[in-house]
Amino acid sequence: EDCAVYVDKHGEVSRTLIMEYTGKQKKAKGATMYGQYLILYNEDYVEVRNADNGRLRQIIAGRDVRIIDFGVRGPTGDNAAQAAQVYGHNGGLSTAGDISKGTVKIAMSHPELPGRQIILEMLLNDGHTD
Repeated sequence: EDCAVYVDKHGEVSRTLIMEYTGKQKKAKGATMYGQYLILYNEDYVEVRNADNGRLRQIIAGRDVRIIDFGVRGPTGDNAAQAAQVYGHNGGLSTAGDISKGTVKIAMSHPELPGRQIILEMLLNDGHTD
Protein backbone atom coordinates (compact mmCIF):
# COMPACT_ATOMS: atom_id res chain seq x y z
CA GLU A 1 0.00 0.00 0.00
CA ASP A 2 2.85 2.42 0.77
CA CYS A 3 5.84 0.94 -1.06
CA ALA A 4 7.16 -2.07 -2.96
CA VAL A 5 10.26 -4.16 -2.29
CA TYR A 6 11.83 -7.13 -4.02
CA VAL A 7 11.57 -10.48 -2.22
CA ASP A 8 12.89 -13.94 -2.99
CA LYS A 9 10.85 -17.16 -3.01
CA HIS A 10 11.26 -17.38 0.78
CA GLY A 11 9.80 -13.90 1.38
CA GLU A 12 13.15 -12.34 2.31
CA VAL A 13 14.01 -8.88 0.96
CA SER A 14 16.42 -9.51 -1.92
CA ARG A 15 17.37 -5.96 -3.02
CA THR A 16 17.95 -2.66 -1.31
CA LEU A 17 15.71 -0.84 -3.81
CA ILE A 18 12.46 0.42 -2.25
CA MET A 19 9.81 1.91 -4.55
CA GLU A 20 7.69 4.40 -2.62
CA TYR A 21 4.15 4.93 -3.88
CA THR A 22 3.66 8.60 -4.76
CA GLY A 23 0.02 8.58 -3.67
CA LYS A 24 0.69 9.72 -0.10
CA GLN A 25 -2.93 10.80 0.55
CA LYS A 26 -4.37 7.44 -0.56
CA LYS A 27 -2.76 4.05 -0.49
CA ALA A 28 -2.36 1.82 -3.54
CA LYS A 29 -5.49 -0.27 -4.07
CA GLY A 30 -3.82 -2.85 -6.30
CA ALA A 31 -0.89 -3.68 -8.55
CA THR A 32 -0.02 -5.67 -11.65
CA MET A 33 3.06 -6.28 -13.77
CA TYR A 34 3.00 -5.40 -17.46
CA GLY A 35 6.20 -6.15 -19.34
CA GLN A 36 9.03 -4.61 -17.32
CA TYR A 37 6.65 -2.20 -15.57
CA LEU A 38 4.95 -2.28 -12.20
CA ILE A 39 1.52 -0.65 -12.35
CA LEU A 40 0.07 0.61 -9.05
CA TYR A 41 -3.36 2.17 -8.83
CA ASN A 42 -6.06 3.60 -6.62
CA GLU A 43 -9.35 5.34 -7.42
CA ASP A 44 -7.60 8.65 -8.28
CA TYR A 45 -4.71 7.64 -10.53
CA VAL A 46 -2.40 5.01 -12.01
CA GLU A 47 1.35 5.00 -11.40
CA VAL A 48 3.69 3.20 -13.83
CA ARG A 49 7.23 2.35 -12.67
CA ASN A 50 10.14 0.48 -14.17
CA ALA A 51 10.27 -2.67 -12.05
CA ASP A 52 14.03 -3.06 -12.52
CA ASN A 53 15.13 0.31 -11.16
CA GLY A 54 11.99 1.78 -9.56
CA ARG A 55 12.01 4.85 -11.82
CA LEU A 56 8.62 6.56 -12.19
CA ARG A 57 7.64 6.43 -15.87
CA GLN A 58 4.07 7.77 -15.95
CA ILE A 59 1.18 8.97 -13.82
CA ILE A 60 -2.36 8.87 -15.21
CA ALA A 61 -4.79 10.98 -13.18
CA GLY A 62 -8.53 10.31 -13.13
CA ARG A 63 -11.65 9.70 -11.06
CA ASP A 64 -13.16 6.31 -10.23
CA VAL A 65 -10.12 4.53 -11.74
CA ARG A 66 -10.47 0.75 -12.19
CA ILE A 67 -8.31 -1.87 -13.87
CA ILE A 68 -10.67 -3.90 -16.07
CA ASP A 69 -8.04 -6.14 -17.72
CA PHE A 70 -4.76 -7.01 -16.01
CA GLY A 71 -3.12 -8.06 -19.29
CA VAL A 72 -2.73 -11.73 -18.37
CA ARG A 73 -4.42 -14.37 -20.51
CA GLY A 74 -4.50 -18.11 -20.08
CA PRO A 75 -3.65 -20.69 -22.74
CA THR A 76 -7.21 -20.47 -24.14
CA GLY A 77 -7.19 -16.67 -24.19
CA ASP A 78 -9.50 -16.29 -21.19
CA ASN A 79 -8.85 -13.26 -19.00
CA ALA A 80 -7.26 -14.13 -15.67
CA ALA A 81 -6.52 -11.74 -12.82
CA GLN A 82 -3.63 -13.95 -11.75
CA ALA A 83 -1.33 -16.04 -13.93
CA ALA A 84 -2.03 -19.74 -13.48
CA GLN A 85 0.72 -22.32 -13.62
CA VAL A 86 0.53 -24.48 -16.74
CA TYR A 87 2.82 -26.87 -18.59
CA GLY A 88 4.23 -25.50 -21.82
CA HIS A 89 4.67 -27.36 -25.10
CA ASN A 90 8.13 -28.56 -24.03
CA GLY A 91 6.81 -29.95 -20.73
CA GLY A 92 8.41 -27.17 -18.65
CA LEU A 93 6.40 -25.30 -16.05
CA SER A 94 5.51 -21.76 -17.06
CA THR A 95 2.83 -19.22 -16.28
CA ALA A 96 -0.23 -18.52 -18.37
CA GLY A 97 1.10 -15.00 -18.91
CA ASP A 98 4.13 -16.49 -20.69
CA ILE A 99 1.84 -18.25 -23.15
CA SER A 100 -0.40 -15.36 -24.18
CA LYS A 101 0.00 -11.76 -23.08
CA GLY A 102 -2.80 -9.24 -23.32
CA THR A 103 -2.80 -5.54 -22.60
CA VAL A 104 -3.71 -3.67 -19.42
CA LYS A 105 -6.99 -1.77 -19.74
CA ILE A 106 -8.07 0.99 -17.36
CA ALA A 107 -11.55 2.53 -16.99
CA MET A 108 -12.25 5.90 -15.38
CA SER A 109 -14.85 8.64 -15.34
CA HIS A 110 -14.73 10.90 -18.40
CA PRO A 111 -13.03 14.17 -17.38
CA GLU A 112 -15.46 16.40 -19.34
CA LEU A 113 -18.72 14.46 -19.78
CA PRO A 114 -20.55 13.60 -16.54
CA GLY A 115 -21.97 10.08 -16.42
CA ARG A 116 -19.61 8.83 -19.14
CA GLN A 117 -16.48 6.71 -18.87
CA ILE A 118 -13.33 6.30 -20.90
CA ILE A 119 -11.18 3.20 -21.35
CA LEU A 120 -7.41 3.42 -21.74
CA GLU A 121 -5.30 0.59 -23.14
CA MET A 122 -1.64 0.45 -22.15
CA LEU A 123 0.74 -0.61 -24.90
CA LEU A 124 4.45 -1.30 -24.57
CA ASN A 125 6.64 0.91 -26.74
CA ASP A 126 9.24 -1.50 -28.09
CA GLY A 127 11.56 1.28 -29.27
CA HIS A 128 11.63 3.07 -25.92
CA THR A 129 14.68 2.70 -23.70
CA ASP A 130 14.56 3.32 -19.98
